[in-house]
Amino acid sequence: AVFDELKIILSAYSPPFSVKTPSDALRNKRSYELTSYKKVVIAGRPKDEVYFAGIIIQKNYVGFYYMLAYSEPEVRSQLHPEFTALLKGKSCFYIKNTEGVVLDQVKKALDIGLIKYREYGWI
Repeated sequence: AVFDELKIILSAYSPPFSVKTPSDALRNKRSYELTSYKKVVIAGRPKDEVYFAGIIIQKNYVGFYYMLAYSEPEVRSQLHPEFTALLKGKSCFYIKNTEGVVLDQVKKALDIGLIKYREYGWI
């Protein structure tokens, strides 16, 4: 149920982002990923695509992967502490339920990301 609720939120961002076909490593897991297929240069390196966000069902949680949580520390400061407490590692939020601020904060994070990606010319 958590995956399905998050997928509804993420699907609202396609377009402008594209749904990425799962890689071989993810074929056995239920996942949903959004990517921008635009040639860009990031940190001096050319890229054919830029990952935006995704969700993957893990053993005890749904992983919400959001790259700006790692690459743009000021983005984290704009999110509710209850939500940022779910961040484990660099860019993965461990979401076990959608109670409290979770759904609103996922949407807020994606809205912030959409603005940033447009500013950077990545979409």
